[in-house]
Amino acid sequence: MLSCSIAANLQSAYRAKHPTETVVTKVLSDIFLALDCGDLTMLTMLNLSLAFDSMDHETLLRRLEVSFGIAGPVLMWFTS
Repeated sequence: MLSCSIAANLQSAYRAKHPTETVVTKVLSDIFLALDCGDLTMLTMLNLSLAFDSMDHETLLRRLEVSFGIAGPVLMWFTS
């Protein structure tokens, strides 16, 4: 898991001179580097905006924890 200081350096949202293109370029670069090294590469994308808008937050968080085993720092991330 990334530390807060690393995540902040890689964050593009709400930062001046860090547009969406910066993130796409970084992700593609990481994928190509991994492929060049012969590593298995997978990209998973998750859009949570509608999940949090259309459901009771406590119910969603409890379901993530009980049904999917999401706990600890990851659950705290969803909670925040």
